[in-house]
Amino acid sequence: LRERRQDIPLLIDYFLERFCRENQKVMTISGEALRPLNRYNWPGNVRELRNLIERLVIISPNPTIEAIDLPDEIRKDGGAVSDGVTPPESTVLSSLKDARQDFESRFIALCLELNNWNITETAKMLGIERTHLHRKMRQYNIEKPK
Repeated sequence: LRERRQDIPLLIDYFLERFCRENQKVMTISGEALRPLNRYNWPGNVRELRNLIERLVIISPNPTIEAIDLPDEIRKDGGAVSDGVTPPESTVLSSLKDARQDFESRFIALCLELNNWNITETAKMLGIERTHLHRKMRQYNIEKPK
C-alpha cells in the first residue's frame, strides 16, 4: 500500500461494503477519517487495512466512521508518511469513461493480488464469470507479475 496509495480509498470502500453486508449494517466513512488512513504507512499492508475496517464496522456504534474512531497510531503523525504523496482525490481524468476504466483496472489488479492471482477466486470476489475477468484483464493489459 505504501507504493500504491491511490488504491487505499478503493480498498476502504470495498472492505466497508463487504463488512457492512456481512454484519447487516449501513455505514460510511467521513473525509476526516480518510485523510489519516491515506497518510498512514500500512506496515501490515492490505491485511492490516482489511482488519481495521472490519473491526471499525463491528465495534462502531455510529453509522459514520470518524477520525476519532481510528487507532491512535493512525491518527497521530507518527504513523504518517511524509513523502508528499498527492492524495487520490486530486487525480484528474478527462471523462467519466476514463475514470471508470481507471477504477476498474486498478480494482481488478488489487483483487487479483489479494487472491494471489487465482482467477476463480478473484472472479467470485468480483461477482463475475471467469471468462469476463479474462476479458477485462486483456482489455486493461493486466498480467501476473513475474
